[in-house]
Amino acid sequence: MVQAASTIAPQEKQSTVWHTLEISETIARLHSDTENGLSSVVAKHLLSEVGANELTGKKSKAWWLKFLLQFNQPLLIILLCAGLVKALTGSLVNAGVIWGVTTTNAIIGFIQESKA
Repeated sequence: MVQAASTIAPQEKQSTVWHTLEISETIARLHSDTENGLSSVVAKHLLSEVGANELTGKKSKAWWLKFLLQFNQPLLIILLCAGLVKALTGSLVNAGVIWGVTTTNAIIGFIQESKA
């Protein structure tokens, strides 16, 4: 049975669009059985040859980087600069309000993105 499983050419594995094949043709090409599936010998051989049938996920960004990226919007950058100008001119209350609004917006965006 192991020899039968290895008769599938590597080029055929890569170029075949498996979801377009008829069920009987797919079963024949994989040397399988509708009642019992793959034998354990064939399954082990295919596992070692092709690998496990699993998806690999992308590495996620750090939480603090995701939070800082919330400020990477033109309007928020303008507001942060306006807050800086207000702080430099002595209007600390206005600067605090502007920075508070931009930070609140970033927190809400971060929470929504985390849930998505």
